[in-house]
Formats: sequence, structure tokens, C-alpha cells
Amino acid sequence: MKIFFLVSFLFFCVVCQNRAIAQDKAIVLVQNMKAGGGITVKWYSASIINYDSVDVYRSEGSSSDWQKVNTKPIHILRGSDYIRTKDSSVIKIEKPLQTIKPYELDTTLMLYQVFLWSIYNLDFSKNIGIVYEDRTVKAGTAYRYSVRHTVSNKSIGTSKLITAGAWQPEDAPTGIELKTENDVVKFVWKDEPARMLGVNFYRKKNGESYKRITKSPVVIASGEDKDGNAKLPSFFFSDDSLKYGNTYTYKLAGMDLFGNETQMSGEYTADVKDMRLPPMPMNFAVSIIPSTHKARLTWTSNKNSKIKGINIYHSKVIDTGFEKVNTTLISSGASSYVYDIKEFGPQYFYIANVSKNGVENKADILSAPLYDDDPPAVPTDIVATSQPGAVKLTWTPGKEKDLLGYNVYRSIEKKVMEFNLITAPPIKSVPFIDSLPVNAKNTFVYRIKAVDVSGNKSEFSELIKVRLPDVTPPQAPTIIACTAVKNVIAVKWLPSLDKDLAGYLVFRQLSKDNASLKEIAKVSRNTVAVSDSAGTDFSKKYTYTVKAFDSAGNNSASSNAYRVSTLSDKDIATETFSVTATADTAFAAATLSWVYTPKEDFMGYTVFRSRGTERFLPISGNIPGTTFTDSKIKKGTKYSYKVVAYYTTGNKVTSQVSAIE
Repeated sequence: MKIFFLVSFLFFCVVCQNRAIAQDKAIVLVQNMKAGGGITVKWYSASIINYDSVDVYRSEGSSSDWQKVNTKPIHILRGSDYIRTKDSSVIKIEKPLQTIKPYELDTTLMLYQVFLWSIYNLDFSKNIGIVYEDRTVKAGTAYRYSVRHTVSNKSIGTSKLITAGAWQPEDAPTGIELKTENDVVKFVWKDEPARMLGVNFYRKKNGESYKRITKSPVVIASGEDKDGNAKLPSFFFSDDSLKYGNTYTYKLAGMDLFGNETQMSGEYTADVKDMRLPPMPMNFAVSIIPSTHKARLTWTSNKNSKIKGINIYHSKVIDTGFEKVNTTLISSGASSYVYDIKEFGPQYFYIANVSKNGVENKADILSAPLYDDDPPAVPTDIVATSQPGAVKLTWTPGKEKDLLGYNVYRSIEKKVMEFNLITAPPIKSVPFIDSLPVNAKNTFVYRIKAVDVSGNKSEFSELIKVRLPDVTPPQAPTIIACTAVKNVIAVKWLPSLDKDLAGYLVFRQLSKDNASLKEIAKVSRNTVAVSDSAGTDFSKKYTYTVKAFDSAGNNSASSNAYRVSTLSDKDIATETFSVTATADTAFAAATLSWVYTPKEDFMGYTVFRSRGTERFLPISGNIPGTTFTDSKIKKGTKYSYKVVAYYTTGNKVTSQVSAIE
């Protein structure tokens, strides 16, 4: 049994508890007498012993009318006034107090003894001048007491309000908590130094009678933290005289500063169970039984009475997820166990001896991996469907329990042997969506492998080919001429360069009449001009547009609108204008500029280029500005340029030729 006592002198730690009392102040306590009727007044100052004379004053209730109740000043008694006692322990303390001076007191030992005996011995308290018995009170009347210096009449402390009457014990200690650790029970309670000296413990075992187990009250030992503030220990009292298998019940009673026990606390019960570790399993080993999916666990049998049985634990990972595999305790006399492994891969085991109270002591974790050399089945029934920007692959999922997922490989038809893995890590579910550029026009080739948790891979699946739907329209054409001869209008445009170009659609409408728009021709990719003679009128003006369409059926945007009339327009074909062409220092680009004043019905310009002696070909669409940069030239080659200004009437004006080399 361990009791924690005060190390420094008791008064400051118990009564003051770091609430420093000035030299001219005191704590004033009051209590009804046990016999004879009256109220006992006691006060404690920093020096405990009262070397100066004081008087005791009393008022009724909260009245400010104070009356002195003592007839002679109260101070330490010496000589003939000294009250003799037969207690030898008190005599040893009192004798030096008759002659010793205040500053000569040993504050670590003698002052502690003085304070202790002032609680247990009333005559001793009278001898050191710190108590007064007021026997002139009236029962049922409330009083307050003030202790004052005799000379200055200055108060050094005032008591709480007390009603005169029969003595009643103080309330029991509060805030009681207990904690059982194996065969030791530890206690804490609310620290109340101005109300109680300490706490007495009473205990009974298994329903027997209560017995006091502390010879003297347990006093809380107060320490200090790094900042010098009061710091209480983690527990105040521990009962280590217990035996396993018993139930202990406790009651606590405080010791007040008048030497009387407080009321008893309620009951606090502790079941003392043996929570010590049983012996550890010895010679634990694990191995895989050949040609099976079973693990054999072995250990040395131990019939120690502290072992109730054995538990076996298994996990797929070494540091977490262990689960008990046995539903009931395995006999402590057993020495082996066979476990059915459900999945391939790493296997971790440990066993634990279990005590009668369920405490486990486990052996070290051991590994016995079960390797899988069987690859999963080849994926089958592969179907590929496409949509703009994506290919969706589906197949029949494998049924292997240890299946990890699938590796998907992709290539293009022209490089069918250059497959790239596009799923890392393996995907775990079907279908798989492969995101691709929307304008991708390759034929994509896929194949798939199944992968299990052991890393085994199936053979490749069959190849599956798929193309994305073509949703990219061709480039819009540019009409370069519309020529009217009588009632026939010839429409000509620049060829489109799209590889999957299928042909052109030609449209006509009466100028400014959108409702009259109609398709007048559908021609192949090699045709770049049509003649329109059906439905034209010499008195009308018409607007023509052309759309390109590809093999996937995508139509381009409409070309420039070209307006033409069957009436004779002014012929301006004999006009011309100059073009200036210059190359940069690296001969990487040529810049063209020209000056021309367009007339009515002007549509735009088209730039033509000739390389060496080749014929002129258009290198721009219909452009509105008077500058153009050709960035596709090579040093050492001669380039010639001309610009054609087009009118919606079908007329055109061609510039002079400008060359660079």
C-alpha cells in the first residue's frame, strides 16, 4: 500500500495550496462543538503559532455590529498559563516552544509537527494561541467571527457564516475516481486543502465488513511544474495489498482541520482480475503443405495452468488486417493447426496464448506465401464500338478468384506489331473506354491480357480493329469565278485538299432571297466547275455557293457567296496591278504586298505561286487584305507570284508577276 505524504512543511501545501497568505492574514475556520454546546473558532496564519495577541469578535448573521467575545487577549501560552498534557508526543513538541524564537523554527519538520498536533489536540491549539471556544451562542442563530490584532484592532481574517447547534460532520470527499491496474487500485479525489487534512480509506472484500486500511489520513503531495505552479500527482493513493480474483469495495472519509472525520462517501468497487501476460508460444513455425492450398502451423505444446487456450490469426499483409481463424479456443495442449488458404499471394500468421481473463501473448509474425503459377484464361468475346473521341471495348470477364485485372494494348493498322500498353495498373472492370483525339482517322487495333494477383498473365486475346467515326468536315471551297454568257452561268472553284474528299455540292439562289436556295449540282472530287443553264433569267441576279463533302458524309461550311447576273457587266478584265514580293534573310518566308482599288461587287483576292517553271497554283483561299506571307519556301528555288482580284459578277483582275530567288 502506497500513501503520498507532504514533503515540504504541511501548512503551506495543505492550507495555503499556493494561495499565499500574507504575514498579517489568516484563514478562520468555525465548527459546532461535539459536547457542551458552542462554536469552536480556529485560525491559521503563515507562522501557525500566534506570537502576537489577538481578539475574537462575533456578529449575528450579516450584521456589521461586531462584539468582542474573549475576555483576555489570545496568544501562545507560557509559564503558568500553559495547559499541561499527558501525551508524550505533544510534550516533545511543546517544550521547545516555551523558549524558542519564531525565526528559529525548523520549517521542514517542527512546523509540520506543530500544524499536525494543532488538528488532533485541542489543548495544544490553545497553547499556541490559535483557537477559541465560544460557549455563549444561542442555538439556531447564525454567526460570523473575525480575528483581530489586539493592539491595532486590524482584522486578519473572517469566518464563513455558521448556525449554532448540534455538531454535524463535514460533507464526504468528492470527485472520487478509481482505476484498476492488474492487482493495484489507484485513487484520486477533489483536492480541498482548506476543508480537509486528508482522507481515510475503508475497504471490504467479497461482501465482508469494512475495515480501515490507512493508519493516518492520506495527504496529497503537491509538487511544482516548470513555471513554479502547483502540480498534483496523477494519483493520490494506491492500494497494492490486493489478490487476484477478488472484488473490493471502498468508502472514503475525510479528516477535517478540527480533527473530526467527515461523512462517508458512497461505495466504489474494483474487480481485481489477473491481466498479466500468459507465457509466450514457443517454437512457432509455418509451412505450405506441398501440392495443396493449405498452411501447417506448429508450436511446442504448453499445458501451463495460466494458459486457457490458443488463438490463431491470419492476414494478407504483414502490418494490419489480421483476423482470428478459429471460432473456439484451441486447446492449450495442442501443437499444430492446418489452415485452408483462400487466395494466392503473401500469407502472414501468428498464434497467441490466451489467459483465463482473455489476455493474449502472441508469437512473432511468420510468412508462408502461396505462389500461383497458373495464368488466367484469355479474354474472349471482344467487341469494339466507336464514338467521336472514344473507343469502347467489352469482353466476357474472367471467373478466376485471384484475377487482378486486365492489360489493354493498342496499335494502329499500319504498325500492327507495335503495340503499347495503355492500362497501367491493370483495369479491374469491364468495359474499358479509350479516349482519343476527335479527329483521329487511323484504324486502331486492340488486344487484351488478363492478369492475376501473382503476376501471371494470359496469352493475348484476338485482335480487334475499329475506326473512330469521321466527324471532321472538309475545308470550305473558294469560288473563284462565275461567268454569265446569255442564259448559261459557269461556276468555278478552287479544289479542296482533304484526303477523304468525296465531292462538291453547288447551290444557287436569287440574290437576297434565302427562300430560293436550292442544290443545283452534286459532282465528284475531281470536278471544280459546273455550268448552270436551267431556270436562269436574263433579268435576274443570282448568288452561288459551294460545299465540299467527304466519304463519311460530312459537309463543309459554305464557300464564299459569288453573285452574278445574266446582264452584261462592265468588262474590267483588261486592268492589272503590281505585286511586290520579298524574302527574309534566311529565305524561310516570302512577304507579298500590292495596291489595288476594288470596284463594285468586289469579292476578294487569291494568291497564286509558281515554283521554277511549273504552272501557277493557288496557295491561299479568298482573302480580303492586301498582304500575304508564304512560309513554305526553300532556299535556292525561284518562286513567282501573282494575285487575282475576283468579283461576284464573274470578272477578275490579274496582277503582274513578281519573283524572288
